[in-house]
Amino acid sequence: MIAASFLMVSFYLAWSAFKYNSAMKSWYFTAVVVAVLALGTAVLWTKSNNINIQSEDIRHPLTDSLREGAERQKLKSAHDANLPGVDAADVQLSSLWKYKPALLIFTLTECPCSMQAQPFFNSMANAYGEKINFLAVTKGSKVDCSNYRVNLTVSFPMARDEHGEVAKAYDVPNSAYSALIGTDGKITKLWPGYSKKLLTEINETLAKTAGVEPIKLDLRGAPDEDATGCSLQE
Repeated sequence: MIAASFLMVSFYLAWSAFKYNSAMKSWYFTAVVVAVLALGTAVLWTKSNNINIQSEDIRHPLTDSLREGAERQKLKSAHDANLPGVDAADVQLSSLWKYKPALLIFTLTECPCSMQAQPFFNSMANAYGEKINFLAVTKGSKVDCSNYRVNLTVSFPMARDEHGEVAKAYDVPNSAYSALIGTDGKITKLWPGYSKKLLTEINETLAKTAGVEPIKLDLRGAPDEDATGCSLQE
């Protein structure tokens, strides 16, 4: 609403300036209108985007059945696949945990939950990336994945699981899941969502796995209650 009002006022000011200054050249007026359009649109998009990402409505409660399903994956052999990279070479999953542990983050490009969780995983990747390989296993088109990478400033590699086949193999029904895989090729832990508590647990587990002290993770904006992401199976 604020952004829309700003846009309307900006147009009015530009029109008034032209109306009462007959000496103003048409090219200058056009430049003013284009600038106002660009600024107003940017404000409107940013405002609506922030509302979508921060809204409580985007969060899906983490159920007991999802917790139990994730727990059953512990110590199972990690599924291997060759996935097309996003803005990079293809990724052979097993190569990620051949020499050091790996964290797979299951992501959906159109999911506000993935967008909200992304900065926390960026911070952990920046802290532990030398000791642990990070990969966003992402469902979405090539263009959508590239846009997600840029817009969310993803700080680690992404690969496309366009039809959700890898997610199914890991019994991951929703986005915002993350799987830690050891060098033995076994699933050490599968987290079925995110929250202040779960992100703290992930952070501490990764630090212990990397053999370092855990970073102080800024959890502002994370859900207080355990939440999972949007469906990957639709």
